Amino acid sequence: MANPTNKPRFWDKWFKPSGGPVSEGTSAEDPKPKDQIARDPDDEEAAALAMDIPEIDIPEFDEVNDSLEKLGMGLDAADLEEASESAGSARNAVFYLMVLSAFTKVFGFVREILLANYYGVGEVAEAYKIAQAIPMIILMIVGTGLSTGFIPAYNKADAKSGEKSADRFTSNIMNIVVIFALIFCIIVNLFPELFVKLFASGFEGEKLAITAMFTRVAVFGTVFSMMSYILQPYLNIKENFWVPAMVGIPMNLVFFASYPLAKNINIMILPIGIVVSVLVQVVWMWPFAKKEGFHYKPVVDFKDPSLRQIGRASC
Repeated sequence: MANPTNKPRFWDKWFKPSGGPVSEGTSAEDPKPKDQIARDPDDEEAAALAMDIPEIDIPEFDEVNDSLEKLGMGLDAADLEEASESAGSARNAVFYLMVLSAFTKVFGFVREILLANYYGVGEVAEAYKIAQAIPMIILMIVGTGLSTGFIPAYNKADAKSGEKSADRFTSNIMNIVVIFALIFCIIVNLFPELFVKLFASGFEGEKLAITAMFTRVAVFGTVFSMMSYILQPYLNIKENFWVPAMVGIPMNLVFFASYPLAKNINIMILPIGIVVSVLVQVVWMWPFAKKEGFHYKPVVDFKDPSLRQIGRASC
């Protein structure tokens, strides 16, 4: 509170106008300069400690690089330029892959429009979607875990025994999953109505019969899908990301062709198109895998320790 009379008040003896204590015999209106006010011993000790703290000099990049060069680890201008170009190339690759992914999503949207245009929402369209969903759900459960576990298992085999051993492991796991896929296809063909009922419990009569007929054929797409789930991570290990990202293009082109053909020739072309759409993915990736050095071997070894590693990594 301001003092309009400028007369000394009884509390000015202990407090300044701002609320801070003043020394004995010092008025609030005429405080002594800071260098004349007695310092508290604790403050002097703290100030002394503060003055003993050394300043830390952060070295410049050139100084660090000079030190690294003495150890044979320095970076020259060419290294820095190469690193900058690599970072720029990585950014461009990510951008183009995002554009390609969006492009394939558009393909999928066009596929749904064409299916509705040719078959509407009738029994054939519903049977086709269920026949396509049955192997797809199985692949989501098994195939995703397989792709996840393949990469660390392959890298371990490559680091331990070399590329030939890693190729043998790749061929072995591919052959084993194809065998299990074929067994699954046989089971589905023996009991197609049972699997249809699991995914579409309300199907009866002719709708059930059409769906079971489609499912018997479409399920064989799992064989090629399992191969695709091995080839995609293999190419990613070899830093080939473009080829796996483009598999959706030939797949959707097959779908585009199968719809009018089935409408005008034979309705069974629809489930055949499902199988062919997955087959073309393998046909698309296989030559690129061979170009990266993959050599297929007809081997089946259930005792391969890498199989257990895939199981642990995919869980």
